[in-house]
This record gives sequence, C-alpha cells and structure tokens, in this order.
Amino acid sequence: QGADQLITCGAKEVCYWHRSEHSVYRERAIFGRKGVKQAVLCLAVINEDEFVTGQADGSLYMWEKKKIVRWMKNVHQGAMVTIHVGAGHIYTGGIDRKLTMFTTDLGEVASYYLSGTIKAIDNFTLQAVIVGTSTNELWQINLEDGTKSK
Repeated sequence: QGADQLITCGAKEVCYWHRSEHSVYRERAIFGRKGVKQAVLCLAVINEDEFVTGQADGSLYMWEKKKIVRWMKNVHQGAMVTIHVGAGHIYTGGIDRKLTMFTTDLGEVASYYLSGTIKAIDNFTLQAVIVGTSTNELWQINLEDGTKSK
C-alpha cells in the first residue's frame, strides 16, 4: 500500500498497519456479511484502494478500503495458498493443483492443472506466467495459446 501502511493477513483477520511519527497501530478489515471469517492464507494488492485475499476454503475475496466488495466461492477445491496480481490479471493457486486466471473485476479467463500444489506465481512476460509447485517443478504457461512447458 502507501509508504506508511502495510496490509497483513492470517488467522481469521486482515489488518492494516499504519505508521505515525512515534508509533505503529493496527486497524482490522471488516468481513461483514459477505465473507466468512476464516484463515486468510494469501494476499495481493491490485491498486491503492483494492486488494484480493485467498481463503482456507478456496474462496477469493476482493476488498476495497477495508471491506469485502466481491467474492467468489469454490475457486479452488481446498485452500488457496498463493495469489499474484500482474499484467492486468489476478492469478490464484491452490492445493488442488489448479492455477486460475481472472480479470481484475473477477471475470474468470482460464484455468490450468499442474502437478503438485501451486506454491508461487509470477509474470515472466506480459504473455507468460511462471508457476512453482510443491513437486519442485517450474512451469511456464503461455497466456496467448495456453501451452504449458517445464
């Protein structure tokens, strides 16, 4: 976020940390009625006001200024363990071995199944994503034609 704030996630909470001249203080985000309070396993910032989190039940929550504004259930069968925002897309990975790509307004673009739990995602180029798995493999996925290579 901004130079004087940080967002963290964990056991049933998302927190904003603010720094003032002499102290640091925490402000909890509000799950409200839209979200289920559960372990928040991963987080990625979209822009100054919006971020997304991956939940223990495989759901994806989009937050705006400390409140959930959109959510998608069952993005993954089981925990969503990594999330990345880049090149105008949101990428999620779960213990179900699935990589899912969304637009930044949560429109699903594509899904790919790989060997092992998805552990890390990053944009290699604007047309390719690199994915690391629990089986110690690195995959490159071409976003133009969907081809996968190790």
